[in-house]
Amino acid sequence: MNVQIKCVAALLSGGQSRRMKQDKAQLQINNQSLEQRQIQVLTQNKIHKIYNCDNKNIIDRFKDQGPLAGIDALFQQIDFMQYDFCICLPVDMPNVNTSILEQLIDYSKLHNQSVAFSNSILPLVFPINSDVKNWLENQLTNETNWSIRAFSQFLNTQFIEIDSNYLLNINTPDQWAEYLHHERS
Repeated sequence: MNVQIKCVAALLSGGQSRRMKQDKAQLQINNQSLEQRQIQVLTQNKIHKIYNCDNKNIIDRFKDQGPLAGIDALFQQIDFMQYDFCICLPVDMPNVNTSILEQLIDYSKLHNQSVAFSNSILPLVFPINSDVKNWLENQLTNETNWSIRAFSQFLNTQFIEIDSNYLLNINTPDQWAEYLHHERS
């Protein structure tokens, strides 16, 4: 019997983009926004449902608390227990592609384990259960450490190796200009 495993995705695009001074999700590469590009990558991985945690479609109930607030907001909006795994993908990692996400998803499914790449905590794939939802709520309500690193430690995340170029994170206009220069050459 072949059991289908269901995966939900949180596209993390609700940050304030202070250093970039414009919405990173709307930055364009070949007439495609970073948001559209990441949704395409997730769609190619046959994710069952993709949610854009952008503070427009999925609104953080805990303001200014980073990616954890976006993940929590997603879990508040959906029946999270209908999914087996969640993948969290930042909008500002333009080199992430279908094959590297597939590596994370396959590893997580095979080992029923949270997994990320050794060079970066995001993207992150983790099994969904009520403990995860409860931890997020407690952390965001009662704690001051809202880091994705603390979440990763709670999940006992395993790290696998990959070329760090895939995990480029764009945060400033200079980084964006350098990225576009390399894309064109």
